Amino acid sequence: MTRLAHVRDGQPHIVPMSFAYDADCLYSFSTLSEKIVWMRTNPRVCVEADELVNVEKWETVIVQGRYEELPDTPRHDADRRHVHALLQRRPVWWERAT
Repeated sequence: MTRLAHVRDGQPHIVPMSFAYDADCLYSFSTLSEKIVWMRTNPRVCVEADELVNVEKWETVIVQGRYEELPDTPRHDADRRHVHALLQRRPVWWERAT
């Protein structure tokens, strides 16, 4: 399970997320939503991922960082294709309906 934490109206807010990673970046996908609006306002985020086998065997990773978008512009086309390929390798992710 992975969770994304951000700040909404001065209060922490946390949501589940799916992600992929490459080098020093985590990537995710979302349609325009309140969380995107809030992260545009305050880009400081934290991601927590855990794997629980049982109560004695588990791992957690916590990453603090900054929200950035890859806009749908020609300048970011190659990056967006790369991220799309990374996300497609994940067992759980989705695309918006067309």
